[in-house]
Amino acid sequence: MTFFIRRTLRYTLVSIGCALLHNVVLIVMDASGASVIGCQVASAAILLPVGFILQSRITFASERSWRGFFRYAAALLTNFPVVLAVLWLARDQAGLSMWMAAPISSVVLFCWNYMTSTWALAPRAKGLPAHV
Repeated sequence: MTFFIRRTLRYTLVSIGCALLHNVVLIVMDASGASVIGCQVASAAILLPVGFILQSRITFASERSWRGFFRYAAALLTNFPVVLAVLWLARDQAGLSMWMAAPISSVVLFCWNYMTSTWALAPRAKGLPAHV
């Protein structure tokens, strides 16, 4: 249990940094007139390599490789439809500014990303599930 708590704390700290960077990218791109899809593509282009390096090194202490990066990228690309739906609902339907919609999307993605990042990066021992 202690291992899980320590890893969750490391994940939380790295994720806060990534979420702040994500929000800055969304807000700056939105202010420049980019569409919601353009905002998310820019964020993904920046955060996939940054998140992979930080999560693999700090959170999961896993070996970095191209295979690991592609696995992480595949897992995190599942965020794309989720964040688009959240931004569409919050920004386009509820009329919230990107200043409000971006942090809402970050909160929604926090738990989802923990599950997908664990699947992609956590070292696996024989007979143990990835989340241990």
